[in-house]
Amino acid sequence: MHLNFNTIQETLKAQVLHRASDFNTRSIGKVVACDLMSDVLTEEGDDFLLVTYLSSEQVARTADMVNAAGILLVGGKEAQPALVKTAEALGLSLLSTSLSCFEVCVHLGKILE
Repeated sequence: MHLNFNTIQETLKAQVLHRASDFNTRSIGKVVACDLMSDVLTEEGDDFLLVTYLSSEQVARTADMVNAAGILLVGGKEAQPALVKTAEALGLSLLSTSLSCFEVCVHLGKILE
């Protein structure tokens, strides 16, 4: 199965906090689950989904720097208003789910197999 934001939203019952212009067309090649933004900066490649518990605007700034496809907040974390505003300004899709990081990785890993 192909991984895109629609698939993520449906599979994880995720809430869309910001739908970027490429929400329906952007292909996601891999998932990076990380809460240390310094580690995200070392990630090679682009078009990955950043999965994190962090909800600050720094997440969007880091995702933009590495050309991530978008951000998925896990564990029911509520996005800080500055994160939503920054994601909108940078054109990043932003989603949220109540599932844990582990559960998200299991579900998305099965799709990417």
